[in-house]
Amino acid sequence: MPNSTVGRWSAISKGKRSFAEEITHAVTIGARWGRTKHQRDIVLDDIPGWLAPLWGSDDHFLYIRRPEGIWKAEIPRDFEDQTPILLSQNRVDSAGSRVVGSLFLGNEIFSKNGWHQGMPKNKGINAFDLDELARPSIQAVKVDVDAIGQDLWEVLPFEDGGLLVKAGDDFCSEPHFSMNGNWLIAKDKVTGWRIAYPVERETRVHHALLAGRLWLQYRSPWLRKLNVKVLLPSVTGV
Repeated sequence: MPNSTVGRWSAISKGKRSFAEEITHAVTIGARWGRTKHQRDIVLDDIPGWLAPLWGSDDHFLYIRRPEGIWKAEIPRDFEDQTPILLSQNRVDSAGSRVVGSLFLGNEIFSKNGWHQGMPKNKGINAFDLDELARPSIQAVKVDVDAIGQDLWEVLPFEDGGLLVKAGDDFCSEPHFSMNGNWLIAKDKVTGWRIAYPVERETRVHHALLAGRLWLQYRSPWLRKLNVKVLLPSVTGV
């Protein structure tokens, strides 16, 4: 089995921890609790990270989790209702302040133990299992990385003479690229976390990659668009 050890979601807990264990380390943040006739809105204060957050709750707090940390915001007692709940956050950066995200949490928010991705399902999932589900061994793939990325098939409009392909939200800054067989490996320059994208030969993506014309776009409701040119060591000479 490949020796992949970097767990993106479980790194801060250094292994497998339950929801109850993890929320004891939650840092208190503020949030704006809004309500209209047809829905309720939760806008969190600015928090680190860019991946869609996991969430859970007890009778008093909404808990939020990302690979960068765990936070909690006190739920107003009068927030209970039966209208849809949307979770967002305030993002403050060089471009100013704006609201990003919009994750549907269902219609109820109190006492949803466990970590959930969107609407609550069963008892939720722990961060360690999220990392395990992304590993190559789960998909019977033999490549030494920490996770398997999405297929690179959705080509986007681009005017810079290259081929721009949608790549999800794996990175918020330019990773380091390399090749391993038919896999394009992207590595986080800070954490060392590695993800592999399948790149089949004799496709326009493969040809653009070899010609130094391939670009990947990282984007989500939580992440501002980032276009990254894929430069391989053999192409750049580094």
